[in-house]
Amino acid sequence: QHAANLAAVARASVKARVVPRISTGTVPARTPSKTSSLLAPPPTAAGVGPSLFVRMGGEPVLQRIVTKVYSGMSRDPELSKFFTRFRMDALQERTTDYLRGEWGGKPYSGPD
Repeated sequence: QHAANLAAVARASVKARVVPRISTGTVPARTPSKTSSLLAPPPTAAGVGPSLFVRMGGEPVLQRIVTKVYSGMSRDPELSKFFTRFRMDALQERTTDYLRGEWGGKPYSGPD
């Protein structure tokens, strides 16, 4: 059921061109400016507290989240069409690498 809900949110987001916001609904998509702080790495100064990666439970939890999201998308009749030409294991691995770095874990440093 949860995977079906995620797939429905993803389909609606693509159609409405919005970015899903898990906790409070959706917000309109926007393109960050060249000086946007969205492109800056997360702060790591002392006193900031543990990163999102640490607070959420680290690598095991991140891998479960990514696996469940991709599993739900691959079972969805509409969304699965977008992934037929890709290796799902490679997509999951790169997504995990990306989110780990963005959420305060070890940054990805391999090939693109």
